[in-house]
Amino acid sequence: MKLTWILPGSVGLSLLAVPAHATRLQQWQFNPDTHLLEFTADGDIQPQVQILSQPTRVVIDLPQTLWPAGREIRNWQRGQVRQVRVAQFDDTTTRIVVEFHPGMNIQPQEVQVEAVGNGRWRVQLPGGVAATPMEREWATSTSSSGAVIRGIRVTEAGIFLQTQGRTGATRVQRSSDGRQVLIDLGHTALSPTYQPQPLPQLAQLGVQNLRLVQIAQQPPVTRVILQVQPDQTRWQVYVQQIGRLGGIMLVRGGDNPPIAANPSSQVTAPDYWGIASEPQPVAILRPEMQPQSWALGSFPVENFQAYTSPFGPRWGRFHYGLDMAAPEGSYIRSWWDGRIVEIFNDASCGTGIVIRSGRWEHIYCHLRGRAARDSQGVYLLDPQSGLNIRQGQWVTAGMRIGRVGMTGRTTGPHLHWGLRYDGRWIDPAVVLREMYAQQNRERTLSLRS
Repeated sequence: MKLTWILPGSVGLSLLAVPAHATRLQQWQFNPDTHLLEFTADGDIQPQVQILSQPTRVVIDLPQTLWPAGREIRNWQRGQVRQVRVAQFDDTTTRIVVEFHPGMNIQPQEVQVEAVGNGRWRVQLPGGVAATPMEREWATSTSSSGAVIRGIRVTEAGIFLQTQGRTGATRVQRSSDGRQVLIDLGHTALSPTYQPQPLPQLAQLGVQNLRLVQIAQQPPVTRVILQVQPDQTRWQVYVQQIGRLGGIMLVRGGDNPPIAANPSSQVTAPDYWGIASEPQPVAILRPEMQPQSWALGSFPVENFQAYTSPFGPRWGRFHYGLDMAAPEGSYIRSWWDGRIVEIFNDASCGTGIVIRSGRWEHIYCHLRGRAARDSQGVYLLDPQSGLNIRQGQWVTAGMRIGRVGMTGRTTGPHLHWGLRYDGRWIDPAVVLREMYAQQNRERTLSLRS
């Protein structure tokens, strides 16, 4: 059942009774374009909401709810919202604070709170960009498990949007004045970590500016807006899927797209809006990439036999990782200290784990077992491993996190190991060589001393 709240100006409101037992806030996300806040808990929650001023804030308290991830703060450079903070307010209450930039005033009737499922809530705040009814109808007609845009790079061939997951139907339109190309990507959302950056390389493609705006939430739809000359409106969309880490290629050419049915739905935004750059994959380590000392890293697989496929072009595609053969059942170790941000099942990668270590991410594919869910969240189900690995867990370098398997698309047991820095793919072999070089230097110094 859906429920809409209209909030008082400064007094919190609780519509339901407080639950008898504490639940856990599992995840939250805020879209700075649509001003939609969504959060999910593993049980029933009854939000209490109040509006505060100087500065304008919407404060959402979740009684009898725990947030095990600790204090989390995210800032945005665009839109009316300056910051979102999530933290444990007291022993039994989790607090979410949405703070607006100065000058933004909110009336109670402008805030809508909606229960959309067991433990799932949406809070729609004023000032965002919403999808039109026609766009929502089109989005509902698409079918896909959903994708997240994590970065973008500009090449001579076109514009490449790096995605995780599967994109739904796509649609290309142009504005009535011929100066904008509107590309809608069904079942595709913007990553919460997305940060806009200027893209001077766009001029080579005849594009004056590029923006991404999420115009719908359920299901998500992301719109790519290209500012072009009137004779440059012919663009095509190609979806490339490489397991969970695929991409969307936008290239010039093809038929002239139809004029958008509702020109008023075109999104306007400040000139400084851009999109996070996703440069070409590189095999060069810069000094600022070093977490502490490369020697502190761990080789990611036990009983290693051979490198079977390097980082780089392979079979007409790009292989974003390094394949390491090992007997099936061999243990896999975390390369670095970090937090497990995702455990997943995928047709190509198989059973996989993603660990975030500061600005680094390390990805492990083809593990034994599968991702499963219980009342505590997502975990790796591999009963014979003797491991207890869960999403959100902190792991240390060298800690066993799984076993080599043959899940996904693979011709033999091996670990596919990928590395990214600030969303940019790095050749794992280069990192391993630097690790060994530093370990050998430190070993030599130790023997001399």
